[in-house]
Amino acid sequence: GFMDEKMKIAFKKSLNKFNFSSTMSVAIDSNVNIKTILSTHAYLYDEKIECGNGKAIMTGRIGLKVLYVDTDGISNTITDSQAVSENIIDSALTTDSFVAVSNKTIVSNVISSDGVLKVNCDVSLIPVLFLNIPISNNYEQDENTICKKSELTTSVISANINSNFKHITTFETKDKISKILCYNSYFSISNYAAKDNSIYVQGKLFSSVLYETDDNGEIRKKELIDTFNVATEIDVTNISSECELELYFDIDKNSENISTEIEDDNSIITIQNQINVCGVAVKNINIEVVDDMFSTKNELEIATSEREFLTLKKCEFVSSKIYGETNLNDDEPAIEELISNLNISPEITNAYIKNGTLQVEGIISSHLVYIDENKSCQHKHIEVPFIVDTKIQTENSNFCNENLNILDCKIKIKRGTIIEGENAVEMCRNSCNKDQRMMINNVTKSKEINF
Repeated sequence: GFMDEKMKIAFKKSLNKFNFSSTMSVAIDSNVNIKTILSTHAYLYDEKIECGNGKAIMTGRIGLKVLYVDTDGISNTITDSQAVSENIIDSALTTDSFVAVSNKTIVSNVISSDGVLKVNCDVSLIPVLFLNIPISNNYEQDENTICKKSELTTSVISANINSNFKHITTFETKDKISKILCYNSYFSISNYAAKDNSIYVQGKLFSSVLYETDDNGEIRKKELIDTFNVATEIDVTNISSECELELYFDIDKNSENISTEIEDDNSIITIQNQINVCGVAVKNINIEVVDDMFSTKNELEIATSEREFLTLKKCEFVSSKIYGETNLNDDEPAIEELISNLNISPEITNAYIKNGTLQVEGIISSHLVYIDENKSCQHKHIEVPFIVDTKIQTENSNFCNENLNILDCKIKIKRGTIIEGENAVEMCRNSCNKDQRMMINNVTKSKEINF
C-alpha cells in the first residue's frame, strides 16, 4: 500500500465533568488552640492518569493549607496532604488514549476544628481525552487496475507533552514582614507556539500575598501582575513549527518556594512558581484515499468502512468587562472591610447559540477573607455568576471543547451585603465540522476473467 500502516487520526473529546469529595483529618498539636480560621486552600497535584478498557484511573494528592488565629491572637498556618485515587468511566477510553485534566476547582470547607481539624474538599475537574484512531487503506495494484484517488486532510498526534517551567516573582514593600500567611496565583496565557523542538510560552502571572507585619501584627495584602516579556522555552522532542498545540497550564502550588529578606528598610518577597504544561502536539497531514477502483482483468473484492473525521476550527474571544453579583445570607453580618480574595477560578456552566452567536454562562469562584460589622474576621466561599455574548459566529459547527482564563478580577462590596465582581475573561473554543468518508480497508484479487 501507499500509506503507512501506523497512521493514526487524532480525535479530541471533553468527557463529562468529574466530581469527588475527600475529607482530610489533620492532627493538631496539643498546645495549639484555634480561635478563628481565616482561610483554607486546597489544591490537586502530582496527577497521573492511566487508561484502558473503558476506564481511566486518576491518582494524585490533595494539598491543604489552613490559615488560623489562635486564642493568643497569633496567626499561623497548618499544612497537610492526602493521596487520592478515582476512576473515570467512558467507553472511549483505551490504552491508546491520552487524558489531560482541565478546569480544576476545589472548594474546601472546615467541618470541625475541635481537637482534630477536619476539612472537606469537593474536587471538580474536566478530563479531556485525546484518542489515536488507527486507519488503514490498503490495496494491491497492477497496470490493469485503475484507481480514482482524492486527498483527505487529517491530524496526527506527533507528541504527548508533559513538562514544566519555573518563574520567579518578586514583591517589594515598605512593611517589615514577620510571616507570610497565604500566597495565591493564577496564570493567563497570551500566546504559545511550537518551534525547533521547543515550545515558547508568553503570558501573565497574577499573584497576591497575605502577610503579617512585624511592628503591630496587622494582616495586609500585596498584589502583583507579572508579565512574561520574554518567551519561556520548554524543550520537547518531536515538536515542529507545523504542529498545532493543545496545551493546559496550571501552577503547582505544592512546590512554591517563598523567601523574604530586608533590604534598605524594605521587605523583599521572592516566590518561585512551577508552572506545569500538559497536552499534545497535533500535525496536519494529507492522506490519499481510494474512492473507487476497477480492473479490466481481475475481479476485485473490496472491504470498506465508514469513518468520521473532524475538521477543527479555533475561535478566540477576550472580553472587556463582565459583571456579576451575589448576596450574603440574611443571617450574616455586613462586610466592613475586604482583606483578601483568594483561589480565583472560572468555570463555564452553559453555552448556547442565540441569534447566530455564542452565549456563555459561567461562575467565578473565590475565597473571601473580610472583617464584618462586628469587627470579627470571617472567611466565605463565594460564587459570582456571569453571562457574556462572545459575538463568535457558530453556524454549522459542533463544539469540541473550551478553555477559559481570567485576565483580570476585581471584587467590590456594595452596601455591605452585595458582593459585586467585575471580570475580564479570555476564552478559546474549538469548533469542528464533521466529514464522513468511505475508506477502503482491504482489496483482494479473485480468479482471472476469461474473455
